[in-house]
Amino acid sequence: MEIVFILLAIFIGIIFGYFIRIFFEKRSKSCLWDETFNAIADPIAIISPDGKIEQINYAMHKFLKNSTENILNKYCHNLIHNANKHIENCPLQRSLKTLQREEMELNINGLNLIISVDPVIINNKIKNFVHIIKDISEIKKIEIILKEETRKFETLVDNLPGFIYRCTNDRDWTMQYISQGCEIITGYKPEELINNSKLSFNDIIAPEYQNYLWDKWQEVLAQNKTFEDEYEII
Repeated sequence: MEIVFILLAIFIGIIFGYFIRIFFEKRSKSCLWDETFNAIADPIAIISPDGKIEQINYAMHKFLKNSTENILNKYCHNLIHNANKHIENCPLQRSLKTLQREEMELNINGLNLIISVDPVIINNKIKNFVHIIKDISEIKKIEIILKEETRKFETLVDNLPGFIYRCTNDRDWTMQYISQGCEIITGYKPEELINNSKLSFNDIIAPEYQNYLWDKWQEVLAQNKTFEDEYEII
């Protein structure tokens, strides 16, 4: 009888130990998820299919500038857009229909943001959404600066006599950029030559110069040199 009790105690101990191990493994995984989730710099929220916030990371907490109690189970459009319903072109509403990532660009509190929504689909049904906010304000500033520099460059180039271009090193001299002056000289607009849209630049080089220019450029490029020459175009 004692042996039976001993065996039963061992069996119970094994079962108890197994469940204790499972408990701590799940707890460990949960802690790892929380640490990872909160380490992400972009504001992220887990949202229910109807738009209620179920979980947020630390970055979203800072972005919303509100206590967790006042965030969870509130609708995203209430907290982010201060609206009582989903805004027009809402990515969450679009994702409900397309079952794929949807994005939109918004300006909130002077910040340029990309709002993205990814559906989490289990058994062909949306369980929830991952809502990510990315601040692209600095990127937008750089874009504005680059556009202005491009405008200045094109204004300068378009007022030069003749034209300038940038092309790839292939037999067509495929044009990547040509200034507006090319139409006065060649009769073709830049968009007709760029990417060989209508014809290639090689097509308007007089045939007797085509092989010469190709061979000359390969020699010059191989030696990392420059050269000056003249050739006829049609």
